[in-house]
Amino acid sequence: MMGFIAFVSSIVLGCTAHAAMDPDLYSIMDRAPRVQTDQCKSRYQLLTQNGAELRILIAYGYSDVESPKLDGIWTNDSIEKDRLVYTLTAPCNSDNIELCGFHQLSPNRLVKTNTNQSLTTTVYLDILDSSYSINDRDNRQQFLSEQKIKSQETTASFVRAFQKYDVIFYSGHSRNGGGPDFSPPRMNGSHVDYGWYEANRPGVKLLTQALKSPHRTQILGLFSCASKGHFGGTLQNLDKKLALFLSLKVSEAEFLNADLWLSLNGLLTQRCSQDINQDLKKMNPNQPVQLYNF
Repeated sequence: MMGFIAFVSSIVLGCTAHAAMDPDLYSIMDRAPRVQTDQCKSRYQLLTQNGAELRILIAYGYSDVESPKLDGIWTNDSIEKDRLVYTLTAPCNSDNIELCGFHQLSPNRLVKTNTNQSLTTTVYLDILDSSYSINDRDNRQQFLSEQKIKSQETTASFVRAFQKYDVIFYSGHSRNGGGPDFSPPRMNGSHVDYGWYEANRPGVKLLTQALKSPHRTQILGLFSCASKGHFGGTLQNLDKKLALFLSLKVSEAEFLNADLWLSLNGLLTQRCSQDINQDLKKMNPNQPVQLYNF
């Protein structure tokens, strides 16, 4: 199964999709020591309830990609989910990397006991995807009803997650400010109807609904194109204490997914914000994701 996923990823994404971690990404993580200041330590104590537990959700949006190598539009969110789960459940072999050693309790839930600075924390990590199949045309035709149910379920889980999770990461499209989005995109002819997304901003309405209600989430990451410009101001107005991972520019999906992995490892190893940001700049110096307000 992994061989098929890697093969399809390499065609759809136009790059090699490793079952294991990308070597450059691994190198950055492996060389990142666990160093904390007192301020940083206290921030993680607050995030983990003094080490008791950390609940993380990674929600992959409907990630449609037009491939020059295949006829039509394909989706990669289920592929990226499988790649991440495969890596997280592999054995650990570095003191500085925590994207490993998880136990899979169900297809969407992983758990691990994590030790940092004498604090032992139970980490619960849930992962959701959005596409019913990897073929966008099939999701709009023969799997139309199944795709509608899948999108509705992932959208509802994302909104509810703000009440239950300390950290939420979204990986997907910004839709020119209309994201996060867990459904096949609205089209205008053969192109995404960006005008509709800009005018209606359905994803921002979801975020507003979640953050205006009592919520547990302390860190939100939007690993999507130019998310700082599209969503940063709105999110800061909704919750001034919310820490944010946001991208500065339009970026390729492979770089944003690498940034997500690097950010996740930074939190699991309890690195301070300035150190996480330095690592992110090493991975993607021209189109970096950065951590704010942490």
